Amino acid sequence: MKITVNTTTQRDIDVPLFFRIERHSYKVSSDEKYVTEVSLYKNYGEEVDLGLFPTLRVEMIRYVSAIGTGEIIPITEKEFYRDLFQVLTEIEKLSEL
Repeated sequence: MKITVNTTTQRDIDVPLFFRIERHSYKVSSDEKYVTEVSLYKNYGEEVDLGLFPTLRVEMIRYVSAIGTGEIIPITEKEFYRDLFQVLTEIEKLSEL
């Protein structure tokens, strides 16, 4: 007989101040409670059909599920702000569509 059991595990993860997971760049707040997330979706083809647009948002770090499941890639502050500028530029272009 086979049964399905759901388990929850807890582990500590070192999170750098600036990091990337897939196409998302993150900056951890000084109090380590929030992250600023920058997501650049700039190819207006299939992504627009899926409802994916460039985004900028701030949320509590504990709600970023990708931190536990994705590969955390450390980035520099300069890389984060470059991504932020690109997202702001793409958001501005969307207002022209």
